Amino acid sequence: MSTCILCDGPYEGMGHNPEPLASYDDGRCCSECNDTRVIPARLGLMRETMKRFDSPPTERSDTYGEWDTIPVTPDE
Repeated sequence: MSTCILCDGPYEGMGHNPEPLASYDDGRCCSECNDTRVIPARLGLMRETMKRFDSPPTERSDTYGEWDTIPVTPDE
């Protein structure tokens, strides 16, 4: 029997990857937390990512190791 990294409850078997709520290296989570917390968090991150794709295009440039977002203006 193992302990869930998110709720400290017991679980049997291999458990689930708790990312993005906790590091996989710190432990695993139970099925209950996976279903009610981890999956919704992942879907929320997906929604945020999709919003970026729906926004106006941007050009990315790596300056000194940091990413800057520069709006792209249409050619006239």
